[in-house]
Amino acid sequence: MGATNTTSELKSPGVPIIVQMLLTTAVGDQVDIRTQMLSLSIFEDIFSPVLTGEITLLDNIGLFDHLPISGNEKLTVQFYSYGYSPQNDPVNFLWRTFDVLMVTNTTLPNDYSKKYTLVFASPELKLNETTKIS
Repeated sequence: MGATNTTSELKSPGVPIIVQMLLTTAVGDQVDIRTQMLSLSIFEDIFSPVLTGEITLLDNIGLFDHLPISGNEKLTVQFYSYGYSPQNDPVNFLWRTFDVLMVTNTTLPNDYSKKYTLVFASPELKLNETTKIS
């Protein structure tokens, strides 16, 4: 008989397990935003040298107003896919820092929360946009 799973995590192929999701402000303050996260999408394009993505947050703690979030932050994401084992499969582990590019879709669902989307890209995007070749 196989071993039974006693943890309450949702475990199925294709579902990542998020270990860390840190938002670092321009002045260096860090906040773990896993509890505010509604959705996370990371995109890879064969015609683009960078990863892009967006994360939608439901902010009930006033993060947007107290940090404040301006679009110059860093987002550090660490996750792995179901079945990851550091001894057997180091390729499935992702630990990456992205640059937050902008804040979009800001709404006020109720009096005490704010919902918004952070658009981010890998640091190579800013490097490619600021480097001039003559």
